[in-house]
Amino acid sequence: FEENKKLVEAIYTQFMLDYLNKEQWRNRIYSIEDNLKYIIENNGNRSNVLEKASSIINNAEKFIRFTTQYPVDPLLLQKLLKKAKLGVRIEILTSHEKDEFNYRKPFNFFNANLNNKLYAYHNIKRRYFPGKVHAKLLYSEKESLVGSDNISIMLKLMQTKEDMLYVANNNFYTSQLSEFFELGWCKSNKD
Repeated sequence: FEENKKLVEAIYTQFMLDYLNKEQWRNRIYSIEDNLKYIIENNGNRSNVLEKASSIINNAEKFIRFTTQYPVDPLLLQKLLKKAKLGVRIEILTSHEKDEFNYRKPFNFFNANLNNKLYAYHNIKRRYFPGKVHAKLLYSEKESLVGSDNISIMLKLMQTKEDMLYVANNNFYTSQLSEFFELGWCKSNKD
């Protein structure tokens, strides 16, 4: 319970600072505990969310699961492909196949690039959710990111303001994420 109280206080404090316009453009990482961090992404030249996503991918040994509204951008895809070459199972759940972001530029390039790579990597699976995916989730057997950030370099360039919760080494939390992911995965269309 104390962990939840610290998290709520950190989120509330940042919300009020943003609301009062004191820190609207500062990136911050609140360390609630060693294995629990709240990341505020107000966009600057450096993305704490993309750095943490890269770390999660690099540290994964068994699997990586990713839900995103947008097709995976080439920079993140390269990191996923490196792990796939090492035998890590990767599952990607995106919005419906006919979603606007699968055919609008530059996302149509990202979409075609991802689909082309699927043929060469049998341990990477992509499924299309029957509607729009709005959940933002990247996790492995060890670490996770959950929140409002789409984990895409394109959206960093567009200066979106987002936040994420980072959790590490919490088996209960990982099992809850897996249940949530499985719900979407089971309702989706195979790649």
